[in-house]
Amino acid sequence: MKKLIFITAMSVLALSFTTVVSESSTTPTALVANPPGCSAGAKVAKETWKKWGPWKLLPPITYKQKVKKFKKLWNALVASNTSWATLGPRYMEIGSKVDQGKIVPQTKRTFVTAPANKNSVVVTIEKYDGRAKTGVSICIHGKNGDQLNKVNYTFPNDRASKTKKFTIRGTKGKIISVSMKNHSAGNKFLYKVNCK
Repeated sequence: MKKLIFITAMSVLALSFTTVVSESSTTPTALVANPPGCSAGAKVAKETWKKWGPWKLLPPITYKQKVKKFKKLWNALVASNTSWATLGPRYMEIGSKVDQGKIVPQTKRTFVTAPANKNSVVVTIEKYDGRAKTGVSICIHGKNGDQLNKVNYTFPNDRASKTKKFTIRGTKGKIISVSMKNHSAGNKFLYKVNCK
């Protein structure tokens, strides 16, 4: 009888342990640790709006032509080495282009787009190598200075490659920023990112 009680108690203990592990691994908040937030993107967006001025929504062909001019302005802003350029922002074009790079330990990489011409975009981030815990924040920034943090996610510290797709709504006429911060003390994070 004592043996049966001991086995039953051990089974209950094992079951409760399994439940806790399962809950913590599936809870969304467990995946979000120290996201980089919107601050880097907000600085870039503010300076961009100031230099560019009003942005009108346009037909697709005209929009592409305007984005080319926007990219020239962007390159000039970065070349002028203003305070926000020291944060290392990169321009990300909405479309099929994939940006690829590496984030070394304890550093951040921020991408910003031209104002979107549609109300919904999909941001895809692929971790293809490295093992650093890396936080991601995707934000939208309006002309009037408003900003909204739409996504926070953390890639865990493991060697598994992983691709995450995030659908961001309410983007029409807004600048989109994607910030990624490597929280590791010694591991790198290799990524591919695009916005469609």
